[in-house]
Amino acid sequence: MKTLYLHIGIPKTATTSIQNFCVKNRDLLSEKGFYYPESFHTYENIVPDRNAHFLFGIIKNEQGKRRYKYEGKIRREGLAHIAKLFEEHDNIILSDESIWWATCFYRKDLWDMLKEEGEKHNYCVKVIVYLRRQDEFLQSRYNQLLKAINSHSDSFEEYLNRCLTERRAIVEYCEKIDGIAEILGKENIIVKRFDRDFFYKGDVIADFLHIFGLELTEEYAPLDDDLNVGTGLNSGEIKRKLNALGKFENDENKYVVGILKECEDNLPKCNEKYLSSEETQELMAQFEEGNNRIAQEYIGDGKPLFKDVKDGIKKWSRDNPVVADETVMFLYSVCRGLHTENKMLQDKEKENAKNIASLTKELNKLKKRVEKNDKRISDLKYALRHPFKAIFRKFKK
Repeated sequence: MKTLYLHIGIPKTATTSIQNFCVKNRDLLSEKGFYYPESFHTYENIVPDRNAHFLFGIIKNEQGKRRYKYEGKIRREGLAHIAKLFEEHDNIILSDESIWWATCFYRKDLWDMLKEEGEKHNYCVKVIVYLRRQDEFLQSRYNQLLKAINSHSDSFEEYLNRCLTERRAIVEYCEKIDGIAEILGKENIIVKRFDRDFFYKGDVIADFLHIFGLELTEEYAPLDDDLNVGTGLNSGEIKRKLNALGKFENDENKYVVGILKECEDNLPKCNEKYLSSEETQELMAQFEEGNNRIAQEYIGDGKPLFKDVKDGIKKWSRDNPVVADETVMFLYSVCRGLHTENKMLQDKEKENAKNIASLTKELNKLKKRVEKNDKRISDLKYALRHPFKAIFRKFKK
């Protein structure tokens, strides 16, 4: 039976790398029987590698209001496009990590819709999900939000509290997966651990390909460098404070994050975490029962879903001296960059002034030549109109 593989993340489980790999190797994957289509629609601030975004993507007008009818139109057209692709392909892969979030809150009907579409067009829907230990996911996701352009300025404590209350659905893995399985069938849920020790051949791309019975060989094009590289906790704290000043534009945000990363590389590595060992153990105890059931019912290899929490994890403090050191380094780098840019502009201005002076000199020469030619033309016209007078004038001279 034809199969639609829907890779839904979760976020912070190398989804960017997986998507980039699939795009770079689209033709080769297609030859092997697994097609990764191009994005059906373009969304603001969403890379086109995320080809499943049309299933839930938000579209707003110039006034910032959602265009619900247009979103529905794009969704229907996208699904019709997928059905058409199944006329040529037996297996199609779609991916977007935000499906996990969207189906927790504002697109809860997605699974019913996909089931209906699959039955209508005779294809099976299989969901691929990589799970990262809840504490690691939350800390990594928080760091990612600080790095992004959405002016996220909450402290980690505030963020954690919100995730464990009003947004708890995103970390209740078992409840979420059970809900999908209830609609699509437990046999159609592929659960993977996001842990190098559990990856097939120790590599997440090799692990992802292994789902489809493929091997990662040299015939595949390698990943791009520096895909979604994160920043450390100290850099994150500086960015958090900057975020409170207002939203960044894309180019501004990239510039700031780039400087922070350079500063971070020249300072001692931060080995602390937002949560200590004791706090992490307390957090993970809340999900122990559900995590155990996922391991037993969806993976079934007799191993726990996640490794135990290590002892001795030190809790990071925003008052640590490295934050101050990196802040000074960041300000210096910004000032140095502005000084360098200003000097370049001044040098360019001087160069432009020289060019203008040279062009002005050439222009004056041309003006004199034009005036001289105008005089010759005027004399010639006079001679043609009054030949005898012209001859007389010439002899007179």
